[in-house]
Amino acid sequence: MSRSVDDLGTTKSDPSKKPVFLTKAQREELALKRRHEEIAEQKRRSEQFLQQQGANRPSSTDNNDHDRDHRDRDRSDYHRSRDREREAERRKRDRERDEEVRERERARLEKLAEREREKELDAIKEQYLGSKKPKKRVIKPSEKFRFSFDWENTEDTSRDMNALYQNPHEARLLFGRGFRAGMDRREQKKLAAKNERELRDEIRKKDGVEESAIEAAALKKKELDADMYDTFDMRVDRHWSDKKLEEMTERDWRIFREDHNISYKGSRIPRPMRNWVESKLTTELLKAVERAGYKKPSPIQMAAIPLGLQQRDVIGVAETGSVFYDLKQMLTQSNSPVPPELARHEASKFKPGSIPDRPPRRNDTVFVH
Repeated sequence: MSRSVDDLGTTKSDPSKKPVFLTKAQREELALKRRHEEIAEQKRRSEQFLQQQGANRPSSTDNNDHDRDHRDRDRSDYHRSRDREREAERRKRDRERDEEVRERERARLEKLAEREREKELDAIKEQYLGSKKPKKRVIKPSEKFRFSFDWENTEDTSRDMNALYQNPHEARLLFGRGFRAGMDRREQKKLAAKNERELRDEIRKKDGVEESAIEAAALKKKELDADMYDTFDMRVDRHWSDKKLEEMTERDWRIFREDHNISYKGSRIPRPMRNWVESKLTTELLKAVERAGYKKPSPIQMAAIPLGLQQRDVIGVAETGSVFYDLKQMLTQSNSPVPPELARHEASKFKPGSIPDRPPRRNDTVFVH
């Protein structure tokens, strides 16, 4: 069908057919209105259908139809209220999400503005106060074309990108109870005690709980202990020979073994004895050793006698002339009396269970228990 030019002009100038911009709230309101109209139309049709069916049914079923209509009405009201609640929750979530996006964007813009302000202040300081320009390093002709694998601090572009690179996080080893090698253990203990107090104060402030007297005393004791060394620390106040047995630290025992060239291969090895008094031998044996003239034990005796007293198998390798004898721990284990020959020549009589073996070479002596 042909259309005239007047009709086309009328169609274009009709304001009712022009597209109209609707906001999100208006679109949601129109959709909800259409949904309500559809539900009302569906309800009207169902009621009309039930009326038509009711006219053809006998009068005995009127009560059942009335109950069914009531149930259908309640069900439709329930669905309508549920849809209304879901729509309200969805709108609330959308508003919260939009607000969160706006807050994030506002924080980002504030951070950018702060950074620009700092750069502007630095530029003003440099303009009026001047800046100390770094001296240009003179490059030797031989190094001019040499490739450099290192980089300078001025080439680092990550410092202005994130503050995390400027303030690195300090790792708390073993949840604050561990130590880092190569650093002063006392300072690490003090820092761990300080961090624990700050963490407790922060948690207590968040929960609204006051600090009890017992907790305060425990933290105070921990701070005092942090200023002291334990047996695993490296105390260097005295030499190991001037200390008692309970004052020996791991460092002292390591120096003691290095001084006497003592080394072990095995598991659960006891400490070596430093003198005859710490050997845990019986009084009779110690008197016999004193009469024999042995003032100080040899290194092989220091290491092997504590092992022999634990009834453990030992293979000891020592230098020639170490004067090792295993009769002491044999007598201690068997609780037998000390023979009179021990003071003169202690290796003259042996008890069963010990075999001294001397190889042909005189470089070393191997003893098997």
